Amino acid sequence: MGDASLRLLSGRMGDTRELAMAGKRRQRGRRVPPGDANAVRKTVRADSGDGASRGKARLIFAALAAILLVGGALRASYLREIIHSPDFAFPQIDAGYHDYWARGIATGDWTLPKNLSDWADPHIRSVPYLRPPGYPFFLAGVYYLSGGSYLAARVVQMLLGLANCVLAFSLGRRIFGSAVGLIFAFLMSSYGVFVYFEGELLDSMLLVTLGLSLFHVLSFWADRFAFGRGLAGGIVLGLFALVGTNVLLFPPFVLGWSWWVARRRQDRRRLMSVGLGFIAGIVVTIAPVTIRNWIVSKDFVPVAANVGISLYTGNHEGADGGFAIIPDLKELGAGDSWTCFDYPKMVQGVERKIGHKVKYSEVSSYFVGRAMEFMRAHPARALKLVAGKTARFWGPQESDNNKNTDLEMAHSVTLRHLPGFPLPLSLGVFGLIRLFLTRRTRSDEDEAPSPESDRRFELSVLIVAFILVYFVSYLPFFVVGRYRIPVIPFLFLFGAYGLQRVGQGLMATRYRAAAGWLALLAVLYAAAGVRLVPHEPSQAPWHLLRASCYRLAEKPDMAVAECRAAIAADPTSAEGHRRLGDMLYARNDYPEAAEHYARAVALRPDYMQARYNLASSLVPLQKYDEAIVQLRWVVGHYANLPSAHYLLARTLKTTGSAGEAAEQYRRAIALQPDYYRAHNNLANILLEEGKVDEAIEHYRLALKARPDYDAAQQNLSRALLLKGGSK
Repeated sequence: MGDASLRLLSGRMGDTRELAMAGKRRQRGRRVPPGDANAVRKTVRADSGDGASRGKARLIFAALAAILLVGGALRASYLREIIHSPDFAFPQIDAGYHDYWARGIATGDWTLPKNLSDWADPHIRSVPYLRPPGYPFFLAGVYYLSGGSYLAARVVQMLLGLANCVLAFSLGRRIFGSAVGLIFAFLMSSYGVFVYFEGELLDSMLLVTLGLSLFHVLSFWADRFAFGRGLAGGIVLGLFALVGTNVLLFPPFVLGWSWWVARRRQDRRRLMSVGLGFIAGIVVTIAPVTIRNWIVSKDFVPVAANVGISLYTGNHEGADGGFAIIPDLKELGAGDSWTCFDYPKMVQGVERKIGHKVKYSEVSSYFVGRAMEFMRAHPARALKLVAGKTARFWGPQESDNNKNTDLEMAHSVTLRHLPGFPLPLSLGVFGLIRLFLTRRTRSDEDEAPSPESDRRFELSVLIVAFILVYFVSYLPFFVVGRYRIPVIPFLFLFGAYGLQRVGQGLMATRYRAAAGWLALLAVLYAAAGVRLVPHEPSQAPWHLLRASCYRLAEKPDMAVAECRAAIAADPTSAEGHRRLGDMLYARNDYPEAAEHYARAVALRPDYMQARYNLASSLVPLQKYDEAIVQLRWVVGHYANLPSAHYLLARTLKTTGSAGEAAEQYRRAIALQPDYYRAHNNLANILLEEGKVDEAIEHYRLALKARPDYDAAQQNLSRALLLKGGSK
């Protein structure tokens, strides 16, 4: 590498020193308004030789191009891997919800696809948005332009990841100089977690784009306050809020920071205009979503209605700081676990509990109330949960509630050797120590008082505020690894600054000082890798998710193999035995299916789904009494499951207990009035008992719920003939 390249990477040719020198020239006679960095930059350009500037620019952009090539190669390699992953075309949980929502927007077809057929219609068009709508609309645009291509979605997101590298370079260069910008871009391009999430149908990388864009706009505020700049900042923050609502806690800090900056500069003339523009931009951006939510449901939900359920998920008796199943989930009718597709069932469960129809905002308030009850009753436990969430947010693990990120990356040839969260955390702390210690001691000539150094300090304060606000915004809820992704770029920004200063010290032959700083970085990296929360990722859930996707892809042999691998990895996995039972049941292998369901029940006696499925497998084996035992337990503990009452009724009828069977059919219908099979079967019993008119009524209700139900149509015709004959 030539001398010029070394000087570039060390920052000796960086923008920082030039701007500081420009500040000194201003003091010698050139009048530059205090704090006006644009004027300083113009002075620099005026005093710089055109040839030197062009040569420097070519070198900078050649380095940036090389960084983008490295990032592009990583992403291309990873994309080649995930094309063959079983869930590439069968996204699950949150990714499945985003995919369904986006396809509905893009095509107008809201039919549940095969990979979601086990879940209920979430009624997205007729209720307030449960989740922020920004990412689904972004994904819908990709689907609309690409004909719904899963590959195109990943390609666009990976291109967005490379665009984030360019944004990082631009922001780093603007605040700290070109060398920092290049280091920042390299860290962004090669961070494995970013590459991983660019391959997922989740909102993480769009949040990174919006975060970097927001601070680009806010950096112009540091130059000069103006209404237009305030409006632009408000619009970008509003767009951010439509993807991640947590950022709505940040505007008061932006306004407070603006007042602080104006006070430092003794110039408050445009403070009011920038503040009004900022607020107007936020309101104008979010208002269409709020109005839409009101129009479809007459319910005031500013962005999304998931605040209550998220708060309760993180604050109840079984919570651990991460994603945990809420204790009364089964009572509300959502089964053993829940996704966004189950939320309408949970709303119905809340309605049953409180005895009247409720709006989504009222359901959110109900869950907020449950969480607050827990926190008031168990204040010490609530504080312990906050400590656990803090450890999870800043810990080295990449735990998630969709897929196990640690295991996914460990199984990737491309990503397995790339560093994880300890790298950005240690670099961020290192850079902040370097920045604020240097400013405090004024030990570096490039940090001498100047308009540019003041501007740099002001922006750094705002970025630190963003990091802290975003972190604190998750403490009341629950924490998983991907929630911290929006703050990682800014940790890398400060880390890039710290590395650039170390490089500068090496170029100036200050070897002892540079070695001391590198030793500090090594200590910080080791400390960042300490796990304060136990986290040993289990292989079993990883295999089970793959099994589900292979089943959807109609590859049953591979699905069974993955289930068996899950059980081999964790023989105590009740979920593994239940899933394997499901696969075997689908093959009509009822004896072995019943065996694995029974093991699941033995491992977890309260496993409702395993008990229900065990009963389902015992019925075709004609073990009716054993099936009835399991079903009586299910309806005794979870009385709000219409399918359990229905199956119990069918089994009772088979054993000759028609009267009790009729009662169970009635309970199923009470819980689900459009349960057409229950209406038909109840009518059959009534017809046998000679209650023809009542039977006819239920046959008609069955046909009302399902007009093409041939069995009910034939039975109704028979009942009408009987009624005519009786006359």
